[in-house]
Amino acid sequence: MTLPFVASGTTDNCPPIIYNSSQIVSQPTQNITIYGASFGTQAAYTGDSNYIQISDTTRSWTAGHTGNGVTLVVSSWTPNQIVLGGFSGSYGADHCINAGDHLSISVWNAQSGAGPSVSTTIATKGNGSCAGAITSVTPIVSAQTQTITITGWGFGTQAAYTGDSNYIEFIDSTSPFSAGFTGNGVHLGVSSWTDSQIVLTGFSGSYGTTNCIRPDDNLSISVWNAQTGLGPESSALVAGGTTDSCAPKIYDTSQILPEQTQTISIYGVGFGTQAAYTGDSNYIQVTDSTRSWSGGYTGNGVTLVVSSWADSAIELGGFSGSFGPNHCIAPGDNLSISVWNAQTGAGPVVYPVVASSGSSTCP
Repeated sequence: MTLPFVASGTTDNCPPIIYNSSQIVSQPTQNITIYGASFGTQAAYTGDSNYIQISDTTRSWTAGHTGNGVTLVVSSWTPNQIVLGGFSGSYGADHCINAGDHLSISVWNAQSGAGPSVSTTIATKGNGSCAGAITSVTPIVSAQTQTITITGWGFGTQAAYTGDSNYIEFIDSTSPFSAGFTGNGVHLGVSSWTDSQIVLTGFSGSYGTTNCIRPDDNLSISVWNAQTGLGPESSALVAGGTTDSCAPKIYDTSQILPEQTQTISIYGVGFGTQAAYTGDSNYIQVTDSTRSWSGGYTGNGVTLVVSSWADSAIELGGFSGSFGPNHCIAPGDNLSISVWNAQTGAGPVVYPVVASSGSSTCP
């Protein structure tokens, strides 16, 4: 004959068991009840402990265990039920829950440390969401029309468009220019926008002479959620390619004297390269608008002495050809230097200069 009896003692040394839990929603403040046995007991607290952890395996963060940045609000803890009031600490843009996230709950016995027991669940929609993240961007090259795919999550959704919005911005910090954000002169072609992927077809608007991507430029892309406005999430990268399809830029020049023989240095980017020469070409011109003559361009009577021509600097040794009484420079003349890329022909960039003081070459 077997008689029933009740186990004696006050310490539960058995590992905990989670039977089930209430739903977890996408918001920081909420009631979460975990049902089971052998949880032990401890007082209510807000923070971390060695006896509970909630993990968002979709977004790779954990909460509630000692050392986690996201903490838990523990309203009560009894042997068979733990009630949480939600999340605190660093819960937010980078440590948050979206509907559909895969979660796990781990519980250890608060007295013996036995465990953990692990239960999994999927988050449902609440009144919050995450800012999202960019996980990859395909290479970006020096071209106006190209396919750029941005992959991640939390982008929201919107229809395809060409123009600007409040939810995406492309920045070339080397050139520099910005594109795609409301008020930018350079626009973006957006062929598709889903919560996990944005596909761009390139640039429009004022992309071109002064707003252009060059190989090795430092770039960044920022994305905000198109419904909630949360963000931005940003990704940095360097432009690829070997061909500079942009028009040249002149940053500065040395002074130009009212003399035939002199050193004139032109500094910038995107000039291309060519060998030293004396004569004309299709890629440079010096104009004296005060006296209405030009030199150095194909067909000009005044030619140039080009000592060196690199992508970022051109050095002239002065003027030749018909430079003289009828094609001369006087102090204070309004001059301009025009440069085209010597390989692509892109340009010109025009840079104004006022002739410096000196002995005039004009009659």
